[in-house]
Formats: sequence, structure tokens, C-alpha cells
Amino acid sequence: MDSMIADNLHEHRRGYPYVPRTALQLLRDRQKKILRGRELLGCDNPRASILAHLKEYGYFLVGDKLTYQCAKPDSCFDWVYVNYSRNTKCALWHNAIFDNFGYIPTPCHKCFKVVVKPRTVKELFVLYELSKSFQTPNKCGAERREFVFGPYSQFFYVSGLEEGLRYYRKVREAVNDSLSPDVPVALKCGCTRYELAMGPSDQWQVTPEQVAFESFLKDTVSKDIMSWEMEPYSQSKELIDAIQKTWLYWAFHIGDVTYLEFTGDRPLFPKGATYHDKAGAISSVTD
Repeated sequence: MDSMIADNLHEHRRGYPYVPRTALQLLRDRQKKILRGRELLGCDNPRASILAHLKEYGYFLVGDKLTYQCAKPDSCFDWVYVNYSRNTKCALWHNAIFDNFGYIPTPCHKCFKVVVKPRTVKELFVLYELSKSFQTPNKCGAERREFVFGPYSQFFYVSGLEEGLRYYRKVREAVNDSLSPDVPVALKCGCTRYELAMGPSDQWQVTPEQVAFESFLKDTVSKDIMSWEMEPYSQSKELIDAIQKTWLYWAFHIGDVTYLEFTGDRPLFPKGATYHDKAGAISSVTD
């Protein structure tokens, strides 16, 4: 069944389109973004220009504090969040900075995550219940991104390699006890899209342009911009129930029959009539 799920998943992925690019194309894209950053810093009013840019991604300056005012977790209908924090500044670092200026922000070099890859929706539900016993922020759900392997994912977010290794051992042991040692668990740094564009995380480097840009952000735009300020975020029971229902539909879609354990063995959709097994009967009548 696992191979069938993987084959169907490859054919039916939706959203998050990713087109592989050559090393030369990636280098040219990055150079364009770096030049864009230099132009912003070199304009007549760089502070106003950068603030206007950040507002496009939901970040507004309130006093001396950069505040995120977009409730993006609610718009993602695949993930259930546990012990989560809304303001990890992913929209700032990833969308507003990396996607536009071509470098991986310093805080992202310290962002580690323990990644669990449940093989079925049944394992996903077990891991969701298990995640409630962990204090670190985490999320789990249907994995619909084309460039991420496997039908489901769970992420435990930690800061730094030392804490990452500690949580990896803890999660690995819990997964072994609750499910199986065969369920993949890994520790990684930063976002997958970073590595697709910039190579493996152990090869990332801090550039002079990055130092200059981050210094400007901290000294001129907002003094607390580099801090890891956390604001608690929680989802309503109704929203969690609705998201988990989409997990079952995703399981049906990719051929993961373990969803039947949550529907009383009732298919989500009725099975239509088939005729391939009638060939013998038809042949006997016409002979």
C-alpha cells in the first residue's frame, strides 16, 4: 500500500508548484535579489521603502515594534497546530526577506525542526495525540507540497542544534513506542525551500550584504526585529475538526485505506458499477 500511496501522490499533488532550476539560474536569481536589496538601502529614503515592502507581507511598525497582522495559520487548511506561536516571523524571514533579497536570515540558521513522516493517516492521528505531550511548538497535517516527500508530515520546532538533538532523541523514542521504529524521524535546519535554492544547510554562509541589511533592519527599522518573540496561537475545536476531516479526504484521494478506521469502514464516496468481471458471463450467453 505504501508504494501505491507514493505513486498516487506523485500524480495528484496540488498547490505549491516547484520547478527545478539549474545552479546557474539559482545564482542569477540570487544576484538579482541582492541587487534589489542594495538598491533599497541606497535610495533616498531606505527606511520608508523597506517598511512599505514589509507591509506587503503583513508586517507593520507600531512604535518601535514590528508587528505581524496577518492571521496566516487560519488560512492553511492542512495543518493542526499544537503549543504553537503565531509570531515566529516566518512570513518576515522567509517571504519578505529570503524570497526578495536572496539570503537566508540569521535567525533561520538557528531554526531546527524534528520532522516525523507518518506513512498513513492512522499514524498521523496517533502522532497528533502524541504531540500534545510535548511542550515545544509543533504542527502536523496533510503534506501537499510537491517538493516534500511523503503524504503527511509532523514538525517539532526548536532553537539551536543542541536543543534539536535533545528533542530528536525524545521524539524518536516516543515514535518507536507509539508506532514503529520504521516511521522516519529526522532533524533538519531551516526550510526545505532554502535548501532547494541555496544547497544543504551545512553549506549556508552569512554574506556581507546580509550583515549590512540585517544591521539596517535592526538599527533603523525596528530594534527587536531579530528577536524570537513568541505570541501564543491556538485553533478552535471546530477548526481542528474540520482540518482533520480534510486529512481523511486526502487519504481517500491518495489511496490510503486506513481512513476507513475513522469512518466505521464506510467509504467516503460510493463505489460505482464495474463490468470487467462480467466478461465471462457475457461470453457464455453469446456463445
